[in-house]
Amino acid sequence: MRLLFAIYLFLISALCFAIDEQDYQKIYEIHQAKDKYSLHKFKGVNGHQVSYLKYGKKSGANGAVLFSVGRNESAEKYLEVAYDLAEKNFSPIYITAHRGQGLSDRVLNNPNKGYVRKFSYYTRDLKTLTNIIRKELPPHTRLSLLAHSMGGAIGLDFLQKYPRVFHRAVFTAPMFKILLEESERATLWQTWLACYIPNKPFCTDYVPGGSDPSPTIEDSEVTSSEIRTDFVRYLYEENSRTRLGSSTIRWVRESIKANIRMRSNRNIAKIQTPFLILQASRDSVVDNSGQDEVCEKTDLCQLEVIQDSLHNILSERDVYRDVAMDALVDYLK
Repeated sequence: MRLLFAIYLFLISALCFAIDEQDYQKIYEIHQAKDKYSLHKFKGVNGHQVSYLKYGKKSGANGAVLFSVGRNESAEKYLEVAYDLAEKNFSPIYITAHRGQGLSDRVLNNPNKGYVRKFSYYTRDLKTLTNIIRKELPPHTRLSLLAHSMGGAIGLDFLQKYPRVFHRAVFTAPMFKILLEESERATLWQTWLACYIPNKPFCTDYVPGGSDPSPTIEDSEVTSSEIRTDFVRYLYEENSRTRLGSSTIRWVRESIKANIRMRSNRNIAKIQTPFLILQASRDSVVDNSGQDEVCEKTDLCQLEVIQDSLHNILSERDVYRDVAMDALVDYLK
């Protein structure tokens, strides 16, 4: 089901529970005080340490939430989301920075490269974390999934492989299909040549035009909120090693293969968890047709368009973000 929000964007944003951009200093205070959250690590696939953040200690009336973030994102970037969810009686909130990014272990000698050996490693890591969370939570506590961008692809793969772990799931601008210059099949062929033909670049090389992180942080293609972009800059200045450069050829190849698999009728039929997709109408990172395809193949899916939002919906300006937060909270309650 597709719902367009253009008619009531401003009406809902006026009623939203979330922190207003004008009061954003509160998020800096929460980050600096470090009394509402704690940082942890667990051993993922092949012994690599994967980091996660836990916000809140007591169980909330609406259950716990696990947030699977996007590529090149740290857990602390989403302290605001954790705060907002806690205000609506979700607790604890767990936010994971996937292997190879944030405070998690890097795999390659160059820590700036976005790399994964197999996309399934992300999913297996997430399963390990859910096992840890389940041991912490009281019996029968509801656990919901929130997932953004690449984290959404990991989340959908998870729902297909472990269908009864989560109560419900919400995906924001999920990476069910990457926005490419050529088709997925053509790109897979090109990456195969790059990976397996002698005297060609290795799979650990950056994609053409890729590089280490630039000195400046510009998020104008993924969010129109300068205030929230400033918070990301602040986090990187505090700990520059959480930054990540471009993707490697291997990451692109593994992600495309995973996307094709997860959109197949056979794998979508394995899903038993109801889920909501929040689609950014002005997304320039992922191909929204992948989200449409997934939702059309199962009655368990609802799809809502956040009109005029860029890719990072939960880091957007209040007029877009508030609508998304209201929708996801209502869905997960």
